[in-house]
Amino acid sequence: MVFTTAGPAPGAIMIEWNAHDPSGQQAAAGMWDSHIRLYSQCPSGSGTWVWTADHDLDTPGSSDISIFTGRGIFSGSQGPVWLIGTSEHAALYQYSLVNAQNHYIGFAQTEMPYYQPSPAAPAPYSTVSSYNDPTFSSPTNMAWGTYIQSSNNIIIFGAGFYSFPPKLHQQTRKAIMESAPSSNTIDVKRNSSVSVLKLTTWAVILEMSSLL
Repeated sequence: MVFTTAGPAPGAIMIEWNAHDPSGQQAAAGMWDSHIRLYSQCPSGSGTWVWTADHDLDTPGSSDISIFTGRGIFSGSQGPVWLIGTSEHAALYQYSLVNAQNHYIGFAQTEMPYYQPSPAAPAPYSTVSSYNDPTFSSPTNMAWGTYIQSSNNIIIFGAGFYSFPPKLHQQTRKAIMESAPSSNTIDVKRNSSVSVLKLTTWAVILEMSSLL
């Protein structure tokens, strides 16, 4: 299934999921093998890809591009929720769980926007309290891989959370780590219970921060 827009769509919320499984029928409500495309932006469940384009899919041999998307996947569901897939290149976060319960996030890959920290997060957007957005201040100037607040029974099973700095292929490994702009990839706050199994990161200073 493909969801798409034509041309820029500022403020668009592509999918708002308010369905829940009928009692006793787990996984009766779901989305599989789906792709969400906002003209040169592809936020895309199982096998579902939420992706803001860092390159043009339609032009062979095209160079990298900078496209702006505010947020990746936000959930406040009481669950159970299974998210199998990935979310990449949003300006504030790739996953945000606030007042959520009973979530399984598996085989997840996130990448921070390649243009950050110029401009630094949350630019070119502003944080919105009604969306429970994370706040940003120095030295946290990059999008979060996963932001978790007041949430319980959250399982992250197999994840690669990456921060690729600009002109990655022109830098040595030492230079990449010395200039690593992302302070951390997972932020856990306020009485949350989270289990993480097999987390892989690249070019980050801290894999996880916690304020419980």
